[in-house]
Amino acid sequence: MASLLSFLNILLKKIKFSIKIILKFLEKLSSKKTRPKLVSGFTLIELVVYMALFSIMMGGLIVVVFQLMQSSENLSSKDTAQEEINFVMNKISWALTDASSVTTSTTTTANDTLNIVSFSGGKKIFRLNNGQRIEFCQSATSSCSTYNFLTTLNVKVLGLEFSKILTTPLGINIDLNINGIINTYIKYLKI
Repeated sequence: MASLLSFLNILLKKIKFSIKIILKFLEKLSSKKTRPKLVSGFTLIELVVYMALFSIMMGGLIVVVFQLMQSSENLSSKDTAQEEINFVMNKISWALTDASSVTTSTTTTANDTLNIVSFSGGKKIFRLNNGQRIEFCQSATSSCSTYNFLTTLNVKVLGLEFSKILTTPLGINIDLNINGIINTYIKYLKI
C-alpha cells in the first residue's frame, strides 16, 4: 500500500510539472500580440489539453484502484483457505493423539476416509463428502452416525487423501488441497 501511495505521489508530481510546462508554453503563445489583452479565459486548445491530462490521470487511477481491489480479494480468499487447512489439520492431529488403531478406506477414487479408534474404545472418522467438504464424526461407541462439517462453503476441497506410513514409527500422511492450496502433513502415532 505504501508503494502504491508513493507511486501515486510521483505520478501527481510529474503531472503537475507537465501542466506547469504546458501553461508556460501557452503563456508564451498568448503573450504574442495576436489577441487583445482584455480578453480573458481559456482557449479551446487549453481546455482540450486539460481534459486530455485529466482523462489520462483518471484512467491510471481507475486501473490502480481496480488492481488493488482484485489483489485484496485474492489475498482474502487465500487467507480463508489457509485458515480452513490449519483448522482441519489441527483437528486431525488432535484425533490421532490418543489413537489405538487407524485405518484408511476409499469412498471414491482416493483414500479419503480416516477411521480412528481411541484407547477408550471411541471412534473418530474424517472423510471427504462428495468431493466438496470434509466431515467429522465422533462417537463413544464403535459406530458413528452423525457427521459435522469441518470446512465451510467458503472454500472448495479439491482433494483429501490419507496414507499409512508402515515404517517405524508408524504414522499417517495427510494430503489436503483446498482452493488449490496443497498442504501435506505427517502425524506419527504412539501405538
